[in-house]
Amino acid sequence: MVTLTYPGDWLTVAPDAESVTEHFAALAKRYARAWGEELIGPWKKEFQARGAPHLHLSTTPPMGFTTITDPDTGTRREVDFKTWLSITWADIVAHPDHEQRRRHRAAGTGIDYAEGIKLTDPRRMAVYFAKYGTAGGKEYQHRVPEEWISCYLVCESCGRDYDSNRDECPDCGHPDAEVVEQGSAGRFWGYRGLRPVLVARHVTPQDGIRAGRILRRWYRAKGLTRCVRRERVDQATGRVHYRTTTVRKQLFGDNRGFVTVNDAPAMASQLGRHLTETSAGDP
Repeated sequence: MVTLTYPGDWLTVAPDAESVTEHFAALAKRYARAWGEELIGPWKKEFQARGAPHLHLSTTPPMGFTTITDPDTGTRREVDFKTWLSITWADIVAHPDHEQRRRHRAAGTGIDYAEGIKLTDPRRMAVYFAKYGTAGGKEYQHRVPEEWISCYLVCESCGRDYDSNRDECPDCGHPDAEVVEQGSAGRFWGYRGLRPVLVARHVTPQDGIRAGRILRRWYRAKGLTRCVRRERVDQATGRVHYRTTTVRKQLFGDNRGFVTVNDAPAMASQLGRHLTETSAGDP
């Protein structure tokens, strides 16, 4: 797992989402030139508590060494991937302040081999890259910096544009206005060098219902649980208490949903074979 972060004064080098996209694309080009192969793997963008963006890329770091220009001496030297990544990423971001650039070169990247080993499991990788949509995730990681998105108001009466910090239109005094946002957070995830494989099959409504029942029973048989907080109200005092309880996870409650498994073709084949065999016995 490769992590790319920005310096403390990150707004100078990443004033918008397009800048982050360009930096990542430049890193991929330099990677291909330095290591002789394309940068491959899924990635996701998050935001730190301080508001700075950072990227996670699940890829296999190359082995061996490559040559790069030392930023301190200006001479060419051989380095491993970790050193190459630190020097290259700091050079791409290119903060104009020398001290900020030095600190960024020292702490702007990270390589977590232990986390990468976990993500060799396809199911775990899918869960990791989808965790931003769960309620248990860190909320600030998905909060777009205010500096990236600006807004203004358009008066519904006269159509005048004015700042969002005003309570009414400066021309006609009308209080109602439409909020117009400018800017973008860009994509939150994606992949490089991978080709998606998608196979669709049309089934009858009856087979769809039966497939949903089978998958619901399969998921229930796994015995998975989750912890939730329940609200309890004291009937005498009206005071609200909370307690943590364990409930069983449910899937396909209304015969709709999806499953994430390591061998999807095998599971789909078994499910299709079962539906075919049972359908053949129906009158």
